[in-house]
Amino acid sequence: MGTDFRTDSGTNSGTNSGAHSGPNLGDNSGANLGANSGTALRRLWAELRIVGAVVRQRWISWKSYPAAFYMWPISPLASLAVVMFMAKAFSTVAAGPAVSVSATAQTIASGGAVTDAASDFRSFLLVSTVLWTYIEGQLSLGFSIESEMRRGTAEAVLITPASRWAFLTGNALYQFIRSTMNAVATITFGIVFFGVSGFLGPNWPRTLAIFALDLLVVYGYGLVLAGALVVFRSAFFSYAWDCLLPLLAGSTFSVSVLPPVLRKVSLAIPLTHGLDLLRWSVSGYPTVVPPSTEAWILGISAIVLPAFGYAVFAVLERVARVRGTLGQF
Repeated sequence: MGTDFRTDSGTNSGTNSGAHSGPNLGDNSGANLGANSGTALRRLWAELRIVGAVVRQRWISWKSYPAAFYMWPISPLASLAVVMFMAKAFSTVAAGPAVSVSATAQTIASGGAVTDAASDFRSFLLVSTVLWTYIEGQLSLGFSIESEMRRGTAEAVLITPASRWAFLTGNALYQFIRSTMNAVATITFGIVFFGVSGFLGPNWPRTLAIFALDLLVVYGYGLVLAGALVVFRSAFFSYAWDCLLPLLAGSTFSVSVLPPVLRKVSLAIPLTHGLDLLRWSVSGYPTVVPPSTEAWILGISAIVLPAFGYAVFAVLERVARVRGTLGQF
């Protein structure tokens, strides 16, 4: 009796656990995995739709001002013409000894290395102008929130269930599209009207990689400035940073020519190393610190700064919510 009970019990329990528990566990885990994957994909699709909606809203808003929308090529042409005519003026031969002022200009740009490659100098100016178009676009993340505040829609936008990532990425993508339009126009004008050729240099894959890393660094700056605008309800920090950054980061010159105090401040800014690397990649001008060191600084900053900027924006937005000033301007 006891033996039969133990045998039946062992057999039944083994059969049940093998025939039912195992397959059910596998089926359930597979079903759960599939459900979770489907939920993640739906969530990602929803986030991308929000990004697209933000881009469309900003585009429609810009298009509602016909003068600004249809005359946008004037701005990149004027910006490029200033630096190109400056380069042309410096390329004239000074009175007296036959000393090319172009060499002096390139000495300033390179921080002491005199070269005869005037075309390289123009190429660097063109690339710097294009890069600065993207930099200003990403720094204007704060201005996009300012425009929402001026219209009285900032609070309605920021309290929606849409994630901040989607809202900010949509604004950043819109600015990237606008910057790309300006960049294409600038490059076209540089080639057609100013005869610049080979502006990316022979190492163009490296140049494009440095360019992309610079954009990620500036995106992080833009997120911090956007957060500051939400709390202080003023774009002062964005305007100030937009004015100071060309000087401190060396947009068209090497920071080695700056006074010692400013040079120390400049070298603490990751974008300084990004622009220095870009200048070296395009024109071969020597870098302030070894290129390998600047590459490490730029690469780490491109990873850390966007995450840091998003975290700062989230904290500052929460502060504005607690104060009840999210919709004030």
